Amino acid sequence: MRYIRIILILLIALLIVVFSVQNAEVVEVRFLAWRLESSRALIMLICVGIGSLGTIVALLPAIFGKKEKGNTEY
Repeated sequence: MRYIRIILILLIALLIVVFSVQNAEVVEVRFLAWRLESSRALIMLICVGIGSLGTIVALLPAIFGKKEKGNTEY
């Protein structure tokens, strides 16, 4: 099981390297008054991170709202 985990981690790292090399060109992103120039891979990873964070924040009420409430009847 340990070797499978190591192989899986190495495979994911290899995919990230290939993705970064294929998307290394510099692009410009404009949003309102901001202007950012960076590699396409970095921009995409930042967008995925922001989307993941937004999803986690949106799911927080559902996660913490499912706690069973004790019987308050006396």
